[in-house]
Amino acid sequence: MIMEKYFHGGYLVNGTGGYVDFSANIAPFGIPGKIKDAVISSIERADRYPDPFCVRLREELAKKYGVAFENVIAGNGACDLIYRIAGALRGSVGEALIIEPAFSEYAKALCVNGIPVRHFLPDTPLFEAASDDIIKWLEDRDFRKGVVFIANPSNPTGALIRRDELLRLSEACRRRDTVLVIDECFMGFIEDASLYSALEPARGFAAEYENVLVLNAFTKLYAMPGLRLGYLTGGKELLKRIEEQRQPWQIALPSYEAGLMALKLEDGEYRLPLIHYIEGERSFLRSALQKQGFEVWDGRANYLFFKGRRGLKEDLLQKGLLIRDCSDYYGLAGSAEECFYRIAVLKRKDNETLIKGLETVKDGLWQDA
Repeated sequence: MIMEKYFHGGYLVNGTGGYVDFSANIAPFGIPGKIKDAVISSIERADRYPDPFCVRLREELAKKYGVAFENVIAGNGACDLIYRIAGALRGSVGEALIIEPAFSEYAKALCVNGIPVRHFLPDTPLFEAASDDIIKWLEDRDFRKGVVFIANPSNPTGALIRRDELLRLSEACRRRDTVLVIDECFMGFIEDASLYSALEPARGFAAEYENVLVLNAFTKLYAMPGLRLGYLTGGKELLKRIEEQRQPWQIALPSYEAGLMALKLEDGEYRLPLIHYIEGERSFLRSALQKQGFEVWDGRANYLFFKGRRGLKEDLLQKGLLIRDCSDYYGLAGSAEECFYRIAVLKRKDNETLIKGLETVKDGLWQDA
C-alpha cells in the first residue's frame, strides 16, 4: 500500500490507542453529551439523503453571527473548505501569500490548484503578525490579484492579531484586488474574542467585504474531529464560486445534527467553563515546562508552543506520550540540536503525566520515573 507522509497531529501508522495524545488540539473532555445524543439519534434517519444545501445549519450560523443566509456556507471540515477556496480561485489569482508559520494544507491546496505560493514569516519573538508589516510587504512587491491566508490565533504558536489590525489588512487587500482568508478555527477558545474575531456578531466585518473569507469549524471546540464539519463566512459572490466546487451531499447527517446541537449550547453551559479550565491548565503546563528549562511561548488557545532538544517526540513515544514535532512547518525547521514542539492542553492528570515524562527524557538521558 502506498501511503502519503502525514504531517498533522492525532495520527500514528498503527493508531494512537494506548497513547496520551497531545499532538491534536482537541477540547480535553470529549464530545459534549448533548451533541453525542444528537448524533446517535440521527442514525434513525440515515436511510434518507442529507440536505444538500445545509439550510438549517446555515440559517443558525447566520443568526449566530448576524449575517445573511447567503454569507455563510458549510463544508466537510475546514480542510474541505480550504481546498474548495483554492479551487474556486484557480485562474483568477496570480499568486498567494501565507502568513507563517501556518497549517500546511493552505500551501498544499494552493499548489494542487496551480497557484504559486509565497511566504511571510514575522521577525518577532512569538512570530506574531502585524498588519502594517504585512501591508508593507504587499506594497513593496506590488502584490495584486492574489490571495492571503492568515490564521487567528496562529497554529502552532497561539499568537493573536487584533480585530482592528485585521480590518486594516482587509482594506489593504481590497485595494489590491486580493482575497483575504482568515482562519479562526481556534477562536472559540478565546474568551475575549470580540477583540480579535472578524465574525463577532456586534462588530464583525467579514460579510461587509466581498474579498474576505473567515474559516471556522466545530472540530476543536466541540471535540468532534471524526465528524468533519466546518463553515465559511464572507462575500456572497465569492461564496457562490466556492459552492460550485462542492459535491451535492458533502455533510453527512450525523455531522449536520451535531453542528445544530452545538449551536444550541449556551456559552455559560459549555464554552466559557471549558475556556476557564484550559486557561488554568495552560498556565500550569507553561510554568512546569519553564521550570524544566524549556523555552515556552506565551500564546493563547488550547495549546502551547515550546523549543526543546531534537528527538524529544521519539523518546516520549516510548513513554506512551504523543506530542507534535513542528519541524515540517515553514520557518520552524530548527537546528541539528533543537526544534519546536506543540502540545495540546489536556486534563490535569494527563498534563501531570506529560510533565513527569518530560522530566525523565528532557536531557536525552533516560531516568527511571
